[in-house]
Amino acid sequence: TGQQEDYVYTFGALKPVDVRMTNEEVSSFFNYNRPPYFPASNVQVKVGSGSAVNTPIEVSATIDRDYAIYNLLDGQFSLGQIQEGLESIGITKILPRKFNLYVKAGGEIKDNKVVSFDLYDASVMGVKIPENDLSSADASSMLIEIINKLITDYNARTGSTFESVRVEDGQIQMKGQIPSSLERKPKP
Repeated sequence: TGQQEDYVYTFGALKPVDVRMTNEEVSSFFNYNRPPYFPASNVQVKVGSGSAVNTPIEVSATIDRDYAIYNLLDGQFSLGQIQEGLESIGITKILPRKFNLYVKAGGEIKDNKVVSFDLYDASVMGVKIPENDLSSADASSMLIEIINKLITDYNARTGSTFESVRVEDGQIQMKGQIPSSLERKPKP
């Protein structure tokens, strides 16, 4: 219960990994043993069967809008400015606090950064995002920035490194270093 800030996190020693994960393993990773404040729930992942650099991965999930607003913008705007902006354009009336998201994209991560990315399809609450919006440089740039920020934040908290993350033979292949354990305790 509570929020992420209510806990102290202690990560174990880093361990080298070179692992391949199936659709089921990736889906399980994002769903198993996650606290209620985790930004995504009901995650389902389908990895394409090819081995090309941008072989599609399909992801569907329920996203917590507040997490996206407050954490992904990383202090660029105050909470009041964000709420005022969302209310002024009516987003809070049409996008509930938790919403369904579907994305079909492909890409590769090397040395903790996105090095290639293609956005093939996306929808929010079952409403398809128009093709011309998906293919815009702004959409790709924004998603690359979000992914890079998530990687940077995760690495800063845990000490992890991602040498390579990509699709290979219908599985997600990851090389790098990740913590061997995580202990989460309520703050005193």
